[in-house]
Amino acid sequence: MALPASLQFGAIASLGCIGNRVYTGLMMTRCMGAAGKDLASVAEALQVIRGANAALRDYARGRREQLSHSEFDGR
Repeated sequence: MALPASLQFGAIASLGCIGNRVYTGLMMTRCMGAAGKDLASVAEALQVIRGANAALRDYARGRREQLSHSEFDGR
C-alpha cells in the first residue's frame, strides 16, 4: 500500500502491515524502511512473501470449505 500511495501522493509514512511484521520479525515498536541500493533484494523477498500469502490464502479457503461441511453446521 505504501509504495503505490507514495507514487501518487509523494512522501508518506507507513508502520507496515502485520503480515510483513510477522514474516520479517519486525516488532511493532520499530519503523521500517529500505535504502535504494537494497530495492532489488526487497523485490526478490517480495516474491517469497507473495508465494507465502498465496499458500495461506489457499489453505484458509480450503479450511473454510471444510468447516462449512462439518458437524458444527448440522450436516
